[in-house]
Amino acid sequence: LPVPAIVVVIIFAFIYLVLGFFMDQMAIIALTVPVTLPVVEALGFDPIWFGIIVILLAEIGLITPPLGLNAFVVSRAANIRVETVFLGSVPFIIAMLIVTVLVFVFPDLSLILTASVK
Repeated sequence: LPVPAIVVVIIFAFIYLVLGFFMDQMAIIALTVPVTLPVVEALGFDPIWFGIIVILLAEIGLITPPLGLNAFVVSRAANIRVETVFLGSVPFIIAMLIVTVLVFVFPDLSLILTASVK
């Protein structure tokens, strides 16, 4: 594609976010990472950084409707309506989106622990 490499990764991130609304996270990762990871590596991005982005977006999917599995678990355990749980998770979704954007903008945030190991 005649676009910068980061645009391809942003498209992948958007796809992961949308898939998280409708699919289980383990299924998303098992089905898509074998296809997306080689592309990301070929574009010159760190696979650890991409993995952290994928996990963050998958975690957002765990608390967003309509298939937010964690929201249904909390609803059942606390005996409250699932709509209340989804509404209460909005600040956490916003915070996780901010963290995802920060990791996109500053990749060293996700690689700081691996730098000390090398």
